Amino acid sequence: MTQDLHEQMKIRRTEILAAALEVFDAHGFGHTTMDMVAAKAGIAKGSLYNYFSNKQDLFCQAFTETLSGDEADADAMIAQDRPAFEKLEWMMDRWFSRFGHFQKIGRLILEVMATAARDEQSPLSPVLQTMYAGWRQRLTMIVEQGKATGEFQDHAEPTVAASLIMGVLDGVVIQAILKVGVQVDAEFLDALKRGVLAGLTAATAPGTGGSQS
Repeated sequence: MTQDLHEQMKIRRTEILAAALEVFDAHGFGHTTMDMVAAKAGIAKGSLYNYFSNKQDLFCQAFTETLSGDEADADAMIAQDRPAFEKLEWMMDRWFSRFGHFQKIGRLILEVMATAARDEQSPLSPVLQTMYAGWRQRLTMIVEQGKATGEFQDHAEPTVAASLIMGVLDGVVIQAILKVGVQVDAEFLDALKRGVLAGLTAATAPGTGGSQS
């Protein structure tokens, strides 16, 4: 394959993934067909199979691609020589700046989660597992750093703290998707950051930690 042809295929793949995300968002995973994606991308249906083996493969690659930039930026931030609390604030600021995107793709994620929960053999399951494991590990590393530098209390268990933070952020996105009244704005984000940092820096409440007598 010549270099020019390789570049053309990379560009075409990117265009197809963008078209696929629009179709998935408009119609949901279950109702989207390869014909619909091909029509949106302006190519023959058969040409899709030069890039993707089936609809699930197309969705998995589109989903992974849309998160790759966030993951790369987060990894670069974590590698910097900065206080843990600044890294955690950056992570939540980034989440806030991308909230509209997460809210949009969240509708698809909920549908995919339901599909994956019903079928353990679904190729969608490892995609979600990899995504959550990656973000949990990033947050865990930040909490571990904060404990090592004394920014966070010793009682803050890194993996548990990471899971709690992810649960809070996921929960806010779900509430916004379901339109149950949550207003995610700069004031909300500021309060959210204060709450998360307070949980990591507060002393252990009586009877909730330490050795038992």
